[in-house]
Amino acid sequence: NFVDVHNLGDGYTVLASTADGFQRILAENAGTGNQGFDISGVRIEQFDAGSPVSMSFNVAVTDGDLDQAFGTIGVSLTPPDFIL
Repeated sequence: NFVDVHNLGDGYTVLASTADGFQRILAENAGTGNQGFDISGVRIEQFDAGSPVSMSFNVAVTDGDLDQAFGTIGVSLTPPDFIL
């Protein structure tokens, strides 16, 4: 599916939205030649941060004279409250 926007005047904007979210948005210059185009003022109207992810890793360390230490490293990934 695609949308083709022509002759968008100054001061007008395009809002892309969907009920199910996007996997990606691709913006291309559909004109001919080297006309160029600008994309500015991009903002996110809604942000779904998701849920925190917790992980743990078992660690075994041996030094030069064969002393050993064992333990666990715990990591929690927390999604941001907002996107800059």
